[in-house]
Amino acid sequence: MAVNYMNIQQLRCIVEIARVGSITKAAENLYMNQPNLSRTVIEFEKEYGITLFIRNSQGVILTDSGKKVVEKAEEIIKKTNDLNRFLYNNDKETINVKLAVPRSSYISVAFCNTIEAVENNKLNISFKECNNTDVLNDVMINGYNLGIIRIPTELESKYKKMITSKQMQFQEIWNFKYKILFSQNHPLATKQKLQFNDLKEYSVLLHDDEYIPFVSKEEIKRYTPSHDSQSKILIQERGSQFDILSNLPNTYMWTTPIPKSLLENHKLVTKKCIDNKQSFSDILIYPKNYTLTDFEKLFIENVFEIKYELENGNNTV
Repeated sequence: MAVNYMNIQQLRCIVEIARVGSITKAAENLYMNQPNLSRTVIEFEKEYGITLFIRNSQGVILTDSGKKVVEKAEEIIKKTNDLNRFLYNNDKETINVKLAVPRSSYISVAFCNTIEAVENNKLNISFKECNNTDVLNDVMINGYNLGIIRIPTELESKYKKMITSKQMQFQEIWNFKYKILFSQNHPLATKQKLQFNDLKEYSVLLHDDEYIPFVSKEEIKRYTPSHDSQSKILIQERGSQFDILSNLPNTYMWTTPIPKSLLENHKLVTKKCIDNKQSFSDILIYPKNYTLTDFEKLFIENVFEIKYELENGNNTV
């Protein structure tokens, strides 16, 4: 007889649908697209031979069996959360963590989710947002245990060889293309198909220390989206970019995937550019033979969880 395995994420999905009475609304709250969430429910129902919800024009309502499942699921989720807190808070030694990462909202959200899950006041953490050169130096030389680099996808093989030769190991997170980020009030916000030429008359925000190690300045232009705008604004802090984009609706920037909640909070939108063919890869790096701590493992799990949600259509990739 086959053994069925459920996971905590399935239960969280079911509980959220029951809470809001709508698969569409639950998908928004969980940062998932609706087809994936519906499939999660259907697979669960098929796996266990049970009907959880009755669909109607207003949304969904729980069946009697569904109510019992949700009741048990809520207990399991609570106990899982309690266990996580106990395991981390029961550690009497200070948790020391040093992370070096590119400036990316999805990574910072994963980091915040990790801190929230741990709820431990005995933390000594360095979370550094920087360019690729600094990430590599921090992990190879400066005692950082975990880093994330961002490189053009066609250079991936070259970098993996370099990482291995430097006594480091790697794990690929994902590949993606940059999108255009601007205010909901930007003149191009309602345009369906954007091209490089559409952007020339608007000011572009750039981080002034973006480098690709072992690549010349001339080659970098090949790998980065067009910056042929008449005006350029150089910034260093990722946080300031949202304020500038929100308050100056004629500005824009090229962005990696951003969780929907951040876009809504800052009244921003992302758009594809049909001319942009360049893809990038985010890659985890850490010292060879290094054993990841529980905190670092949880951080990586959260990075992949948010990546999965974005990758499956809930927002920008």
